[in-house]
Amino acid sequence: KAVRATLAGFTVIKADVTRDGEGTRALMKQLQVVGPPTLLVLDAGSGREIPAARVTGMISPDAFVAKLAVALSHQA
Repeated sequence: KAVRATLAGFTVIKADVTRDGEGTRALMKQLQVVGPPTLLVLDAGSGREIPAARVTGMISPDAFVAKLAVALSHQA
């Protein structure tokens, strides 16, 4: 419930990069994603990534909420 409540303040965009292809590789290269799952949080004002909120790999719900809190604290 905490994750859903926290995510309510975000616009979520999902990109499925599980299928190999030219477009997938280009997107992963552009965003510097090694592999899924990876979470990127972009600043709503600038559109730039908030590096301190990036997550690669699986994390617990509490750690996920903490990363979202970091993102909220860095909003311009």
